[in-house]
Amino acid sequence: MKKIILNKKIEIYLHIVIILAVGCIVYLNTLDSNWYLDDFSNIVNNTRIRTLDYSFRELFQSRGIVNLSFSFNYYLNNLDVGGYHLFNILLHLSTSLVVYLILKRVFVGQAWWALCAVLVFLVHPLQTQTVTYVVQRMAGMAGFFFFLSLYLYIVAREKMSRLESSWFFWLSALISGALAVMCKENAATLPVLLFLFDVFYLSDFKIPRTKRLFMLLPFFVVPLLFAVIRIGVPVIAGSSFQQLGTFETTNALESVTPLKYFSTEIPVYWIYIRLLIFPFGQALDYGYPFVDKILNLKSFFSLCGFFLLFVFVWVNKKKAPWLLFGVLWFFLSLSVESTFIPLEPIYEHRLYVPMFGFAVVVTFLLKLLAIFFRDYSMLFVIGYLFFLGVLAYSRNEIWRDPVLFWESNARQVVSGSRPIMQLADAYFQRGKMDLANITYKRAIQMAEAAGRSSELGAGYLVNMCVASERLAEFDSAVYYCRLAISKSPNYPSAHYNLGVVQYRQGDLVGSLKSFDRARRLSPPIPAAYYNYASVALEIGDIAPAEEIYTQLMLLDSSLALNLSQEMAAFREKRRLH
Repeated sequence: MKKIILNKKIEIYLHIVIILAVGCIVYLNTLDSNWYLDDFSNIVNNTRIRTLDYSFRELFQSRGIVNLSFSFNYYLNNLDVGGYHLFNILLHLSTSLVVYLILKRVFVGQAWWALCAVLVFLVHPLQTQTVTYVVQRMAGMAGFFFFLSLYLYIVAREKMSRLESSWFFWLSALISGALAVMCKENAATLPVLLFLFDVFYLSDFKIPRTKRLFMLLPFFVVPLLFAVIRIGVPVIAGSSFQQLGTFETTNALESVTPLKYFSTEIPVYWIYIRLLIFPFGQALDYGYPFVDKILNLKSFFSLCGFFLLFVFVWVNKKKAPWLLFGVLWFFLSLSVESTFIPLEPIYEHRLYVPMFGFAVVVTFLLKLLAIFFRDYSMLFVIGYLFFLGVLAYSRNEIWRDPVLFWESNARQVVSGSRPIMQLADAYFQRGKMDLANITYKRAIQMAEAAGRSSELGAGYLVNMCVASERLAEFDSAVYYCRLAISKSPNYPSAHYNLGVVQYRQGDLVGSLKSFDRARRLSPPIPAAYYNYASVALEIGDIAPAEEIYTQLMLLDSSLALNLSQEMAAFREKRRLH
């Protein structure tokens, strides 16, 4: 088979078209995917993103740039999830194009292999969490500015070696690096990874050592400021390391010390490696448990595995420098989130930047296969990329259905009850009350058995109350509602649903009190006003109905009309008697 030789510009344009086309095929099926977990607190219920003015004022706060992008989405699409997904897809495609330009410096004169590597980055199924989980635009935007900074730094290095003006590109790289850290703090590893890339792939562009240091040192400024502001100052002021982890949602971290978290993360690295190589059994929430003891066999053997891995890559650093580069890139790029600051133990979106190192290693391995299987090398490469693309597309299909998604997640749970709670909610919203009730009970049993009853939020308990009520299990429904009230005394939905159950039990006085309590809390529940008045009429007292009629008119005119008809019927009945 003859090698087809293309003009370099045509080749680049063709590769760009391939990248964009493949990315669209794999990700455009996510436009109608649902909101999940932190999407609600950060977007759906976050009133701060609903005004562009506020977002502009908070622009230079942590995650301020990402929140501004959410505000633009809200301005254009309100809460239509399709617009948010489209932004994330375009962001991932843009990042992949920048990564392609970087990879052309890794695979010099081998544009085909640079294309293969960027397609691994583009379509690996683990990337779906960053792209399809809307709130992880944080990781996606940080990744975009991270790789843009690296590319601009490369251009500046090349220009400086040719004695051309490099100030614009260097300064742009510095600004982009700062933006990356502002989007998500894990980008603080940028200066170290710039140095790593410089050592491995920019040695041909020789400049004096002092100039190289001059170029690199300013990139440490923003990460150091981050470390001082987000870690140093709070610790000096008396904050615990557990509180530092609040830049991601955390659960039950009160007893997790930095050393316990580090000991937990050592085996997690191997889970990440397994998922990179065999991307099966993915989950949004793995429910991975924290270690009870710093010294444990799992962490010890995992550490021994790292030692053997590093010995292997170091011994082969001359034969396979790309392997040493990929391993170092992987571990260094995970170092902020997977070492000492207590967070949730495992999330796939943390692999967005580390994926670059994996893509380099895999592509070099495919090149080696091409040497041994020359006649079938193209089939190996295309087959592997097709395999990844099909898995990613299939994973995105699962994201589209909350029931299917959480059923899939529940099969991967190690010990946490939160994914089980989410599955129960999905059943509940789909109207599958019997499955919802069984699943809620399973989640509660798991949480209590693990000593993590704090995971049982009032919202979950209220849903359990409603599910039990619809199955006519009234005693259980009352129990769950009262438990929700004990956790959140001012949660109106808990009082409202307790009133519904009490009414079905025939306890009119009790239900009247519960509806009265619910209507006095915020946010208002129009049905609580209506039911309060309706039950009062049933007891024989029209005063509450007359008192709240005007308020109900402002909240829900249709319910107010129903109430006025009930009041008229009550007056007519009283007149006749």
